[in-house]
Amino acid sequence: MFEDEGQQQFFMLNEGTEDFYNFKDWRLEDEEEETVEEDVDLKKIVIVDSSPFFRNILKNHLETAGYKVLGNFSAAQETCEFLSQEPVRFVAVDIDQTDGGNAKSVHLIADAQPHTVFILSSSRFSKEQAASIGERPYYFLLKPVTRETLEKVMKKAYDTELARKVKPKESPPNPTQ
Repeated sequence: MFEDEGQQQFFMLNEGTEDFYNFKDWRLEDEEEETVEEDVDLKKIVIVDSSPFFRNILKNHLETAGYKVLGNFSAAQETCEFLSQEPVRFVAVDIDQTDGGNAKSVHLIADAQPHTVFILSSSRFSKEQAASIGERPYYFLLKPVTRETLEKVMKKAYDTELARKVKPKESPPNPTQ
């Protein structure tokens, strides 16, 4: 299409006449990428799942997406012990099998770390499971999980938490009012 930059390119005018213009190849322009400062604390996550196979898959997908997996656990109790030493905002939990299912692990972790945001995975998410979670912030992944789906969910969770963390500062009250 564009053989070299600055080459004259054919252009048809509306009246059916021909004209030539030098079109710059937009594909060759150096695009300045918008840099957004990342919050490294929000790039940390802990995985809780009874299946070592699924934990490994999730860990690989998360690390490929730029997240740092700080812990990889099979039960909520050991997760709570870890989180007491290393608080993490995001915890990925399988609500079907971990600690007997039915969101028991979510409650144990949330009681120990109230500001936790959960990335819940399940092969059969139901209304009963949603009700058992309560008012806690969570995002949902239906198994089997693809890397693309996980990245979309994590981006949404990250963006939401970053927006909560970086709220515009309110102006101080005016003492003359």
